[in-house]
Amino acid sequence: NDLKDKVPEVLNFEEIEEKTKNIPDDDPYKIVMKQEIARYNKLLVTLEASLKNLLDGIKGRILISEDLEKIMESLYESKVPRAWKFAYPSLKPLNSWIVDLNARVKEFKDWAFKGTPMVFWISSFTYPKGFLTAILQQTARKLPKVSIDMLGLDFYFLNVDNTTKAAPEGVYVHGLYLEGAKWDWNKSILLDADAMTLHHKMPVMHFRPIITEGKKQKKGQSYYSCPTYMYPVRGDASFVLYVNLPCGTLTDPSFWVKRGTALLMSLSE
Repeated sequence: NDLKDKVPEVLNFEEIEEKTKNIPDDDPYKIVMKQEIARYNKLLVTLEASLKNLLDGIKGRILISEDLEKIMESLYESKVPRAWKFAYPSLKPLNSWIVDLNARVKEFKDWAFKGTPMVFWISSFTYPKGFLTAILQQTARKLPKVSIDMLGLDFYFLNVDNTTKAAPEGVYVHGLYLEGAKWDWNKSILLDADAMTLHHKMPVMHFRPIITEGKKQKKGQSYYSCPTYMYPVRGDASFVLYVNLPCGTLTDPSFWVKRGTALLMSLSE
């Protein structure tokens, strides 16, 4: 019952359509938003049905199936049932997962009803690669004779937690964590991680589309091509993109390769 009360309500697609009717249907950001909401709605419907059936089973109204029994065992152990993990990967325990789910759904509800965010919470996307493609698509439409294949992302660091201004080009994002290093908020370079501290929060980042052909690095500056993953289990399934992080002049990118430095969109706590 406690869990059932904490599960967010399914978002009303008809209301969203009405609220966003002035935005063209082929707008890349609108398409991504609606796709994400559809995935979350599917998850919320599954959660609601699972908990309702489980309550009925405990009260003896229906038979508890093998699938329901597995869900019940997971809940007793404060784990997220496997049947609920299809929308996005996570290592969070049940209570943290529910809090995180509410925050994710609120993010897209606010986007639909209050307008496009000034800063996107990149961790809230079930399919972040789709969002990254939308950024490039939006820019490609504004540039004559430039196809999406000619574009890539450049990265800048605002060194603040939040901002009330939208990015002039591309988007601002937050929600990334460094593992195996920390970020110098004054010099905008990588530093060796503090002892006994596994993760460090990154500042707001500017994902800015650029034409990749002929792009040059700053003189005297080296960059670590940092792999970014959806959650702490690293692999092809959770890999999202490489983010170029400045190393300054004191460390070589190979130093961070040996440290196993990576960016994570979600932690396990």
